[in-house]
Amino acid sequence: MKRCVMEIMLRSIVIILLSGLIVFLNGCISTMSPEALKSEDSYDLCKYYASSKSENVKLELIWRGAIPDNEWPLIEKKLIQLGMSELGLVCSWGIPNQINKTVVRWGTRKQWIYCPYGYYNSHDCQYVYTDNGKITAWQN
Repeated sequence: MKRCVMEIMLRSIVIILLSGLIVFLNGCISTMSPEALKSEDSYDLCKYYASSKSENVKLELIWRGAIPDNEWPLIEKKLIQLGMSELGLVCSWGIPNQINKTVVRWGTRKQWIYCPYGYYNSHDCQYVYTDNGKITAWQN
């Protein structure tokens, strides 16, 4: 019993520390100048956009043409759809807990695993499948 309580306390502390780190990093990106944003990778910008919704980050991604125009309304509502780009998925839902990658004759298939609070409980996780960079299916 005592060990279980200690594990719960430790997990809570880790979650609080990680949350603080994310807030700190988001603050750094969202306050960056437009010139500094240009040096960031689009994937990293989408990671930050998913949690901060920074208008500067969105404008940089739009300027690059990194996300198709028809995906932005979905991203802003944290939604996904079939045919959406992997980058759109990251902008909408953030970074997954894990990505499993399979290389097949016709291309690359990925399984993106999103679990709340980082816990791998198959009942709570959502799985998104992409083929050659586009969402082809999901399950929860």
